[in-house]
Amino acid sequence: MRHLTAMVIKFLMVGLVLLIALPLLAVVTATQAIFLAVALTVIAYVIADLGVLPNFGHWTAVVVDAILAFLTIWAAQFVVRAMTISFTAAAVTAVIIGVGEYFFHSWLQRANVIQTKQP
Repeated sequence: MRHLTAMVIKFLMVGLVLLIALPLLAVVTATQAIFLAVALTVIAYVIADLGVLPNFGHWTAVVVDAILAFLTIWAAQFVVRAMTISFTAAAVTAVIIGVGEYFFHSWLQRANVIQTKQP
């Protein structure tokens, strides 16, 4: 149940960023942004939050989350041809998500959702 709550919180954070930033910076509809938020939430939670965070620590997981966000956002335009996302739009959005992930990982550790081996 704790992981489900964590994923919902992560989705709300990522979804809010994508819903605001992508339509302003790229050719992306709100529906496309929401679907992208779902995909990014699942991918990043499994890889960065469950895999990297417990084993390599907070900062490494933040960097991995930002890189995954950039790659997922950038790759989405090749899957959905109706999207046009510039390198800059993907990078700016990924940096904003990375900042949010810093606080999200702090909460994950404080709430004992994920325990880390490193500080």
